[in-house]
Amino acid sequence: MEIADYENRFYKAERFMRIHIESAHGSVFNYLIGMDKKLTGLTDHQKSLLRLFYQGKNDSDIQQELGIGSASTIRHHRFALKEKERQAKTFLAMMELLKEKDEYAPAFLPVHKTARMVDDRYNITKEEQEKIIKKYFPEGTNHSLVKFPPREKQRLVVLREIVKRLEVECIYTEKELNEILKSAAACVDFKQAAFVLPILYSFTNPPRSLLMPNSK
Repeated sequence: MEIADYENRFYKAERFMRIHIESAHGSVFNYLIGMDKKLTGLTDHQKSLLRLFYQGKNDSDIQQELGIGSASTIRHHRFALKEKERQAKTFLAMMELLKEKDEYAPAFLPVHKTARMVDDRYNITKEEQEKIIKKYFPEGTNHSLVKFPPREKQRLVVLREIVKRLEVECIYTEKELNEILKSAAACVDFKQAAFVLPILYSFTNPPRSLLMPNSK
């Protein structure tokens, strides 16, 4: 069981994650609704409606704020979203039952929660992950990367492994972070490969680590 120290109080990891999200985003709802469309399946218009529903506004207020249709139009949107909820629950139930029967389905790696844009780069099976790790960390993940992968899908797998070297709930200065990156991937000039750092930071999220790339 992971325990996190926050403002002189100790929390279980799950509870601390919720506290962090509420502190950084205002609420878990705001955090979830801010996720990429490919994760939520929601259009920008649906997100706007849900935000206003969450704020407790009535249909007339929402109609005036958005400047669309009438109050009955907002009620129609409420119904459509409830229908989407019912469909999602049904689909989730079917997928859970499918796991018991579909023995040939590959095991995909979960998308990290801080991913901003989910696309085919994340279409990675555990078997593919093992092959990539074996190719680029032939001596094991505790040793240095032999070369930086040319493909983004491979880079994501490699960066996942590098992030694991960061201590839980540790705040790193830029110098400290660069030293860790150099030991993990001496073959890569991370200053030249500036595109790598945003990807690397995107994998980190408390209780994993907090990074301070601009600190001295």
